[in-house]
Amino acid sequence: MEPMNGSSAIDITRPLCRDTRPWPGDAPFRRTVVVQDGWTISRLRMSAHSGTHMDAPLHRIPGGPSIDMIPLDRMVLPALVCDSVPEHCRGVAVLLSRSVTGIEASELVHRGAELVGTAEMSIDMGDCDDAHLALLGAGIPVVENLLLEGVEHGRYTLVCLPLRIVGGDGSPVRAILFKN
Repeated sequence: MEPMNGSSAIDITRPLCRDTRPWPGDAPFRRTVVVQDGWTISRLRMSAHSGTHMDAPLHRIPGGPSIDMIPLDRMVLPALVCDSVPEHCRGVAVLLSRSVTGIEASELVHRGAELVGTAEMSIDMGDCDDAHLALLGAGIPVVENLLLEGVEHGRYTLVCLPLRIVGGDGSPVRAILFKN
């Protein structure tokens, strides 16, 4: 994936539009445009887990921190784009093109990952939720449905900002990589 407009920024956010695939059972993304007295106003209907989004611990851990409680230093941090769980990931975001097993998620917790992301619609591999439980249970935010096709493996700086939804279990994000 090439940086946009000659900048060093690489947008890894999936666009939200009518074609955005929802998680089975979730409301599909819909944008309705209303024009009133010369003003264009959009109304949005979607799940908090639409498109590229961040899961807060509350998403799977009863009583866990909500999206507005995730520290800002978990949203702007060094990142490693790779295909497998790295040996050393203390203090970084690990962004994978695939989902992970519960064992791999536990390894990421043990190795000190600060955030874990995937290009898949779910961090969990298969029908279980072991990866969600391991990561969110350790307070590690999960970002799902990243647009990583064409992004070279390597080290970056990630900026990934959710909406500040009080008590929210998740939020759409704008995720951007800067090459180091």
